[in-house]
Amino acid sequence: MLSDGLKKELQPKIMTMKVLMFTVVFFIILRPTTVAFPNVASPLDLALSFMALTSISASFVLKNLFLSKEGIKKVMQESPSKDKGILELANRYFTNMVIRLAINETIALYGLVLSLVTLRPVLIPFVAIALVMNILTFPNYENFAESVLQENF
Repeated sequence: MLSDGLKKELQPKIMTMKVLMFTVVFFIILRPTTVAFPNVASPLDLALSFMALTSISASFVLKNLFLSKEGIKKVMQESPSKDKGILELANRYFTNMVIRLAINETIALYGLVLSLVTLRPVLIPFVAIALVMNILTFPNYENFAESVLQENF
């Protein structure tokens, strides 16, 4: 279990992350005012779709990179107390969370760029994927901290 002092210290960070999770921008209607470039759509579709897939994989890789078992073990062994180690892990956890949320939002931005350049409504699948990725990145630090404490590092 987490100590009361640690819970009080982590509460503002957890609330901030919950607020950030539910910020999504939707563009419902885009009225074209210019003619789309005929040769831009096909290569741009492929390039931005590939970049979105790369962002999806980068989000999962960053979780394992920042919060590997070896890194957690090292932090817990170097800290003077378990609470200080948990606080250091909280900093790493929330830094990782913010970076992953930003990467997830780039997926929606790629859809926005593609929608604006090609003047086609292709934004919605990109936004849906970004929303699913944000839900998968949902902050659950309390479960993470309890699992670290059960490992007895």
